[in-house]
Amino acid sequence: MRVSGGRSGRRDFSYLLLLAIVALLAATAVFAATRLRTDEVSRWLEEHDLLVGLVVISDPRHRIAVEVLLIDPHTDRAGLLFIPGNVGALIASRNRMDALETIYRDGDVAPLRDKVEELLGVSPMFVLEITGDRMRDLVDLLGGVEVFVPDPVDQEDAAGRVLLPAGVVLLDGDKALEYLRYQAAEEPDVEWAARVHRLMQAALRAVGEQRRMLLHGDVQRYLHQSLGNDLTQAGFATLLASLTEIDSERMIFQYTIGQPQTVDGRTLIFPHYDGALLREAVTQVVAALVSGQADSVASANVEILNGSGVTGLARGAAPVLQSFGFRVARVANADHHGYAATEVIDRRGRLEVAQRVADLMECGTARTEPHAEADAESEIDVTVILGGDFNGRSCTE
Repeated sequence: MRVSGGRSGRRDFSYLLLLAIVALLAATAVFAATRLRTDEVSRWLEEHDLLVGLVVISDPRHRIAVEVLLIDPHTDRAGLLFIPGNVGALIASRNRMDALETIYRDGDVAPLRDKVEELLGVSPMFVLEITGDRMRDLVDLLGGVEVFVPDPVDQEDAAGRVLLPAGVVLLDGDKALEYLRYQAAEEPDVEWAARVHRLMQAALRAVGEQRRMLLHGDVQRYLHQSLGNDLTQAGFATLLASLTEIDSERMIFQYTIGQPQTVDGRTLIFPHYDGALLREAVTQVVAALVSGQADSVASANVEILNGSGVTGLARGAAPVLQSFGFRVARVANADHHGYAATEVIDRRGRLEVAQRVADLMECGTARTEPHAEADAESEIDVTVILGGDFNGRSCTE
């Protein structure tokens, strides 16, 4: 009888163990299915090559500014397109032109997302709001970010004094806000946008360096709650993992270049060519990221010379290249005005960069012609001589 009871007990225990295993497997399956269902970032990447999102930051000249972040998880490369808050757009709800920033409300990002999608022709998958104190807290969590300050800053404004030394500077959270806030004398918008790019790049570099800490569950949950975002916790964790993998030293930077106009007493920026350049800039960034090609335009200086005889043609062509991240270092007249066809010339043995200029302007094939010996110290990388075939945007056949 004792033996029979022992076997019965063992059978009961086996049944219980089996039931426990089945329950555990069922719970795991439910958890995995739920996670898959709520991890919208992973689901997006199953259907798209790129992860596209918006990062909303505080803009001291306006109320907000937007960085469009494009990430290729296959190459770990990323691009940033800066959109100032005072970009002019038709606001349908008000039936009038107004600044993009006027439709943004903290925690209500849908109107902003929809308008950016309309402007760029791409669908942002996520929105991160890193405004005001959020930027300060994030930088402090990362242990600071390093940026290069070309000239020392000592300015007084309504918010206080801004002091920044020249050189590579480690900014804590408060200093990062000062770095965003100050405005250099006669600083053009594109230079301020470049400063924002540098801060974003520095933050992404720090994110990569702090990968182990950021991927800890408690830190993920804290960031998900403290940063404004429209993602589930699972989706945010996947996004954060993607951000830690970005190759921050090979990022592509683009800017919104436009014509300022006064509307109802306020200065708005209207992108050139009815926004066509803005959409084309996004297309170029996407092509560069997907191909994995090295992008060196950020370090390329271009001179545009007018050889057509049409007054103002060279100055009008400058925004075309600036929109794609090139630095237009010089605009002047050519040696004569009889050029029938536009010429694009590589001056430093970087023919691929000159060809990129030619492709963007739709002006045929670039050629290499080094600087003359007398101009050997010139900083110009590419020379563009506009001819009679240039219509202000591209070359005609």
